Amino acid sequence: MALPNPTIAPQILKGRTRRGTGHWIWLPAVADFVTGATEEEISAGTDYTKQISALDGFAPSPNTVDFGNAGSLIIPTVPSTTTLGTGTVTFNCSNDPSVSDARSVMNDGLDGTTPTDGYWVDAPNGLVGDGLYKLYAATVQSAALSTGLDDALTLAVVYALSAVSGFLTVPGDESS
Repeated sequence: MALPNPTIAPQILKGRTRRGTGHWIWLPAVADFVTGATEEEISAGTDYTKQISALDGFAPSPNTVDFGNAGSLIIPTVPSTTTLGTGTVTFNCSNDPSVSDARSVMNDGLDGTTPTDGYWVDAPNGLVGDGLYKLYAATVQSAALSTGLDDALTLAVVYALSAVSGFLTVPGDESS
């Protein structure tokens, strides 16, 4: 019996870097995390893309457990829990006090107030209809200004991640 022909993945002829194409949008609320943000919720968010100088983390870490038995020398593993960890966003800050930047929103709660909760939309190909994005539920864990005398003024915000979606379709037919 002949094996069926496998599906061939398309060749990627032109890839993209994330710089210049993607969007990182902060949403204060999302009504239904499972189905994703609506067009109205994304429109009500703040697109911080042009203030972000660096991103790190935002990568869930899957775990496995051993599932061996006494009758075998091979110990297989099975999927277990996934650790969401943290994500860090470094924002450029303005020297002009009349310009609003991330410092006015991203509160770590060290002043006795409640830390900022919200959602990050990571749309690597922009906000194009039928494009894909990931949604992260996030709480500000720490927010620290750069301290070097010759450094650009930046704010490094570490987020505790409490949920991450699968790939969701960008709602509507917006252009990037």
